Amino acid sequence: MGSTVTKKDIVKEVARLTGYDTQSIKDVVQTMFDCMCEGLAYDGNIEIRNFGIFKVKSTPERQARNPKTSEIITVPAKKHIHFKPGQEMKILINNQEAAVRKEIAPEALESVSSESHGKAQEHSGSSDPQETLF
Repeated sequence: MGSTVTKKDIVKEVARLTGYDTQSIKDVVQTMFDCMCEGLAYDGNIEIRNFGIFKVKSTPERQARNPKTSEIITVPAKKHIHFKPGQEMKILINNQEAAVRKEIAPEALESVSSESHGKAQEHSGSSDPQETLF
């Protein structure tokens, strides 16, 4: 754990799985992120089935105290993005974390990940069930 997947990693992996060149995939991924940002700014919600829901939530203006000077200040209202993972993501993440902690058998993890991994295999032509993304 601890390794961060970057946009570059995503582009490389999608290019590998699909066989398309990395520049085309990079353009598609960037366009997707741009559309998501515009959608959040305009509508405030994005729902991607089996992945999750992005929502823009508002935090109202509030009073706070500067701990050094004890001065009361006004913290302005702001918006932030909240992400609620989909059910499949919750299952996959929880099973992987448990497998890392050796609380579940690796066979159980394979059965869950093979369902979603099978979709990627259709595009990549890979038949190795042990192959993992990234």
